[in-house]
Amino acid sequence: MTDNRPNILVIVSHDIGKHLGCYGVPQAGTPHLDRLASEGVRFDRFYSTSPQCSPARASLFTGRFPHSHGVIGICSTKFDFDLHKDEQHLSSLLHKCGYDTALAGFQHETIRPHDLPFKKLPNDDSSCDCVADTTVDYLHTRRDDDKPFYLQVGWSQAHRPFEKFDTPPYTEKGVFLPPWIEDEPSAREDFAAFQGSMHRLDGAMGRIIGALEQTGLAENTILVFIGDHGIPFARGKHSLYEAGCEISALFRWPAGGWSGGRTHSEFLSGADLLPTLLDVIGESVGDNVQGRSFRALLDGKDYRTAEAVFTEQNFNAYADVGRAVRTARYKLIANFTPGRGFYDSSQLWRPLSTVSFIADQPRTQHPPLEFYDLENDPLEKSNLADDAAYGDKVAQLASMLYQWMEETEDPLLQGLPEPPIYRKTLGLLANAQNKP
Repeated sequence: MTDNRPNILVIVSHDIGKHLGCYGVPQAGTPHLDRLASEGVRFDRFYSTSPQCSPARASLFTGRFPHSHGVIGICSTKFDFDLHKDEQHLSSLLHKCGYDTALAGFQHETIRPHDLPFKKLPNDDSSCDCVADTTVDYLHTRRDDDKPFYLQVGWSQAHRPFEKFDTPPYTEKGVFLPPWIEDEPSAREDFAAFQGSMHRLDGAMGRIIGALEQTGLAENTILVFIGDHGIPFARGKHSLYEAGCEISALFRWPAGGWSGGRTHSEFLSGADLLPTLLDVIGESVGDNVQGRSFRALLDGKDYRTAEAVFTEQNFNAYADVGRAVRTARYKLIANFTPGRGFYDSSQLWRPLSTVSFIADQPRTQHPPLEFYDLENDPLEKSNLADDAAYGDKVAQLASMLYQWMEETEDPLLQGLPEPPIYRKTLGLLANAQNKP
């Protein structure tokens, strides 16, 4: 008996934010992704749950916020943050209901990949070209298979260093600088290199889209291309500002009517992906899933948009703990640790690009609250948290944020989160004391 449920192909790219032609950045050189947007459905207000790779990706595949699923920092043996052992990953849920599940490239949401039911496909390296080769080969093996598949794809682009894998800069259509970045030669050099990485991953996407068409799989395959968080520049990645949390989100499923180049501006969260995909195949979600399905939007039906979207941050290279709520016009950021006003996400000893309206970046510091009127101040320049004229609005959003923390049982309500290194170091000290 033929299983007519759709195949699901989810591709997650590092650090891309909304730096695509279809989001108003033609200089990025992304014709294949722009085509995908023109043929599918594009979301303009899709937010990561966190401006970091592992926490954000773990939310995509569990439907839960970082403080709930446990990944409050980077999943690696260096940092040791990981999913709680009872968390349900999308691959596990789909495997249980009859999908073949495979991974091309890498995942970045757990340090226990053996716990996931992935068939690990062969890969020489993590470049988008190599991962695209693997993906294309896999799709050709599925062309005559009646059993639906779930394929998760992860590659290195557009993570720094941009020149990795000998990727040249891309300047064919000029260089785009976001309006908050100082226009100077070093910044243009940095963004040209970023565009090179974007252009290269777009080429990989073109090959994958082509393989779907060549194999006849395109019609009944849900294709999702999504970013994990914002771009890796000052006030982007690793910050709760808009540029840190806004992401690209493109969907296409011709058989399901997810087509035609539709765009939507409703608030959506990374935690909404899992319940949406399960909704499509008729599977219920667990009571602990915090996201909600937006299938109705994809189907072109009525959908009640969320009043607000919530984001959070816990650990970068150090504790940088914050929570944020954003409504149609306003945004409140609550900072729970001191430190620099924003982390240097360039990962360079000397950043090549700087924020144009901040004179002394290293000496900026988190205030307890930040409040922005995004209608009049889209770049989040002026903190109005102490402005009496906005007192009622600040209180309203503060109440919304606190209520969300209570509803999701945020451990932060009981104290600052504890990094794994804390127990490890304490154990080393205790062991040393017991030695003769």
